[in-house]
Amino acid sequence: MIPTGAIGNDSPILSRREFWYSRQLGLNLLSIREDPRFGTQKLELSDVVLGEPDAKLFTTPEGSEILDLRAPKQVAAPGTAPHKCFSGAARDGVSLGLTPIVVNVG
Repeated sequence: MIPTGAIGNDSPILSRREFWYSRQLGLNLLSIREDPRFGTQKLELSDVVLGEPDAKLFTTPEGSEILDLRAPKQVAAPGTAPHKCFSGAARDGVSLGLTPIVVNVG
């Protein structure tokens, strides 16, 4: 509650929050926030399916590869060939229309 006059209001401002929590899922299934300043906000989780997802959702499409961008970058020793670096997920740079940046290390 915001008391009368605290922010120039003529009467107290009451806001209400309501949560419906599922222990099994560890999530709020329903969250309602009512505040006269912002209106009513309602977030509802629906169409929940318990169980394992279809394995096809996690397969890499044919012709694609997975690049782990978290791996540390390898630095060449001085005097070796320069590296070509690309930003984005495509290693060859062609599929994203990127131009290689040549970096001389050393």
